[in-house]
Amino acid sequence: MKNTFKNSFSIIRLLICGLIFFYSLLVVFKLPGVETMLYNLKAREDSGAIIILCLIFIFLPRFSAKSAIYLTSSIFLALSIVLLALPVYRIHGFSKEFSYSKWILSQEDLVTPEIINVIESRNVQALYYEPTSDKAPGNCWFILLHGGGFTSGTAANMNYIGSALSNLGYPAFSLSYSLAPKYVYPYQIREVDSLVFRVRMDPSFSSFKNLPFIIVGESAGATIALNYASREHDSALAKIVNLYGITDPGFIFAESKISNADLEVMINNYVGGTSVDVISPLRNASNIKVPVISFHGTDDVIVPFSQSVEFHNKRRNLGFIDDKLFLLKGATHLFDHPLSGPSGQFFIQKLLDEDVLAMKNNNDSDFD
Repeated sequence: MKNTFKNSFSIIRLLICGLIFFYSLLVVFKLPGVETMLYNLKAREDSGAIIILCLIFIFLPRFSAKSAIYLTSSIFLALSIVLLALPVYRIHGFSKEFSYSKWILSQEDLVTPEIINVIESRNVQALYYEPTSDKAPGNCWFILLHGGGFTSGTAANMNYIGSALSNLGYPAFSLSYSLAPKYVYPYQIREVDSLVFRVRMDPSFSSFKNLPFIIVGESAGATIALNYASREHDSALAKIVNLYGITDPGFIFAESKISNADLEVMINNYVGGTSVDVISPLRNASNIKVPVISFHGTDDVIVPFSQSVEFHNKRRNLGFIDDKLFLLKGATHLFDHPLSGPSGQFFIQKLLDEDVLAMKNNNDSDFD
């Protein structure tokens, strides 16, 4: 009976260690297709907890397992730890600023937001992340625009960023804008406007509603944010934070093969009958009068990081010297999910730096 248990345990251990190893390979090898790519992104940014599992199996008693089985399991675990730790090393090295415990334990202090109505007739809503910290800086508030290829996603997708801002004392609103192809440009732009109006008219937001606001958009949400800035010119809009957004749809059409997603279909769903030139942030770069802070991972297989580089260079040539570009080595699309990941920690740290959030001009050099 005892030998049967030992043999069974050894086989189960080997199978689990093998599965962990194959999961860790997703950090290195890319799966084809958009949906399957999400597994790669998960392994790259949110794999810290798997390392704990590896360590548990390493220190579990051997129970007289056969040497070959035990050695194979140990090799699987050792290789898994190396592969899963690669993203941290590529981005941070052995930096003391990176919290390894936060990454490994997936520590996230999430906030329960309040639902507010923006446009009741179409059930357009936003999530309000009320400041929970008594260290509120009191210099701005945020609008968050989720990604999802213009056709999917909700306000809850920005829960990590909304909670992080809330915990640091910044009010934040994550908008569930209307999705394409049922609702096309400029519906989403008008809904951002409606959210700004809603905040300004609500007395419960009186402590910050007259302050400047910053829009943070990820992927498709970043494109919408840049479209808003080029079209509306709201005097209280202070900055745009562009997280791996599509800035040059024309380039995407010509080079669609370099992406694992069908970006051309995404853009066409969003523009409807409007010309692509109208929604191209690159073509309308001179109309965006506020600084644009761009973050993009060099391993983004959905939206090439050249999109942010090209847009940033054009803006600098136009004289917008307050723009910034942060290229995150080894980071993927959706690197801010979660913020405890190797790229997410870097992003929130840089986002909250005074030179990014300051409501005054500065000429700091870019970070690459």
